[in-house]
Order: sequence, then structure tokens, then C-alpha cells
Amino acid sequence: MMKQPPIARHSSLTSTTVNVVQPVVVGRLGQVYGIKGWLKLQSFTSPETNIIDYKPWYLATAKGYLPVTFDQFKEYGKGFVVHLEGCDDRTLAQSYANLDVVIAKEQLPPLDEDEYYLIDLEGMTVINQQGVVLGTVSHLMQTAGTETLVIEGDDRQRLIPYVMDHFILRVDQQQRQILVDWDPEF
Repeated sequence: MMKQPPIARHSSLTSTTVNVVQPVVVGRLGQVYGIKGWLKLQSFTSPETNIIDYKPWYLATAKGYLPVTFDQFKEYGKGFVVHLEGCDDRTLAQSYANLDVVIAKEQLPPLDEDEYYLIDLEGMTVINQQGVVLGTVSHLMQTAGTETLVIEGDDRQRLIPYVMDHFILRVDQQQRQILVDWDPEF
């Protein structure tokens, strides 16, 4: 098995960042854990442990996507801690704290025809039951334990919780439309 080289020091990020086609955020590094370069990790995958199946990881930095490899991963409390290869001290680990963990969309497993990833909802038109166009899904965000669609409309931004059969009635992938039970005044 070919081993990837250690990650570069923070000062050389500009020479080590890469372009990631269709980036998908699958987690977020948190604060430093201990003195040997470990970081807390919040996973956005389902189940949460699936995050370790995606390799390589990229860290979303202000300069681009930094490819990283983790060499240790373990459960810690309600989350995880991870050690990035070549990151062996607290100071270097601090430079990676609070960065998003990203993969390329092509790394996701294929789906059946009637399935979709939440990221596929981005760019879809959102229409309520009365036929009122509320806007377009600009992105999703995590709120209070559920994914929320951020809808950009002509007059304002709306946040609609992604709760199937309650707020989200139907997702039509062919028409790129989402039918919702939502009052246009909200």
C-alpha cells in the first residue's frame, strides 16, 4: 500500500493546496486535544463513523484545499479525535483547528436512481403547495440536530428544516424542484 507523504507545515500551505472538484464538507476539525497534535473532529456523515472511509481528506483553508491523511482516529465522548499524519505537536495542530474536512463528490458511493445526497439539493428551485416560488437552495446548514435548507429568494432568505413528509413534501430530481409545505410569509 502506497503511503502518502506527511502534511506540510502551515507556512507552506500555498504550495501544497490543490483544486477539489465538487467539494463536499463531511466534517469539521475542532480544538486541539492534548499536546501530541490530536484534534477533535465533528462528523457530518451518517453514520458518523463513515467519515473514516473517505480518503483522502482535504482541509478547506483560505488558500485552497490542503490534502491530509489521518493516521489515528478514535471515539471521544460524543464525538471523535483524530491525529493527522505529520502533525505531532500542539502548535501545528492549532493551525488546523476549526477547518472543514472536505472530500471530492466523486468519492461518495453511487446511489440508486430514486436516491440523492443532500448536496444534490443545492441549486434546486423551492415551490410551496400554492405554487409560490420561494427561491433556490443556496446551501444546507446544520441547525439543532437537523439539516436546514438555506433558500435565497427575490425578497429574502428563508431557512426550511429538511424534514421529509412534514416540511419537505417531494424532491423532483428531474425537474430540479422541491415541493414544500411552507407559508411564503415565513
